[in-house]
Amino acid sequence: MKHEQLNETHHSRLAYVYIRQSSVHQVEHHTESQRRQRGLVERAVALGWPNEQVQVFVWFLVPYLAWVSFAALLNGSIWWLN
Repeated sequence: MKHEQLNETHHSRLAYVYIRQSSVHQVEHHTESQRRQRGLVERAVALGWPNEQVQVFVWFLVPYLAWVSFAALLNGSIWWLN
């Protein structure tokens, strides 16, 4: 099933799928959400992207979370030293 608005220019690029679960509870108990998000990979393949060109991001926010944690540590240190 190819979409009429997608052409070879689109299919020459990578297709990115971002899978997000906010907490351990969501990972354990919201399996329907996980299944639907992973279904996006199948949808991209159905739209014409080769399977090897579909990239799944699971750890997309790790650098951001590391930076926010470091900033919080710095703020706490400044507060404690004052």
